[in-house]
Amino acid sequence: GLSYPSTGSTGDGYRFAKAVSHKVTRLTPALVPFNIKEDFIKEFPNVRLNIMGDLTPFDDDLKKKAISLMEKTKDNEFVWNLGINYSGQDELVMAVNKIISEKIDIVDREVISNHLYTAKQPPLDFLIRTSGEMRVSNFMLWQLAYSELYFTEVAWPDFDEEALYDAILAY
Repeated sequence: GLSYPSTGSTGDGYRFAKAVSHKVTRLTPALVPFNIKEDFIKEFPNVRLNIMGDLTPFDDDLKKKAISLMEKTKDNEFVWNLGINYSGQDELVMAVNKIISEKIDIVDREVISNHLYTAKQPPLDFLIRTSGEMRVSNFMLWQLAYSELYFTEVAWPDFDEEALYDAILAY
């Protein structure tokens, strides 16, 4: 339901990481102020941040802040899944590699689900795809298997309360 909003994707996360890793290291201090944790907690006091994606191209300070923020908010009621350098295909590969490394003999849907970035979360009910795109763009491929899909011409920056209301009515 709406208790688990998810945003963000890079499409091909590996290609993205290779292409911008040198730029990301220089940009992250400007993108993430020192007080990111305090600002997030103040702005979203009941939200648990769950970052989905490969953080390896980012500098160590940003990774530490992201992990610390996820840890600090882990018991909050609502979950925001934020895709940063995220790829649904890469997420599935990561899950399979974790399963292999744990030497799990019997693999079923639950085992796979428990090794995804969204472990212990319910499946997605509803996906809103903005900007007139008629594809899922490598986003949460496992999680949206039975989701209702809603496509809108409204671009993400312009997607406001009215556009959300229209989407919910369609759902």
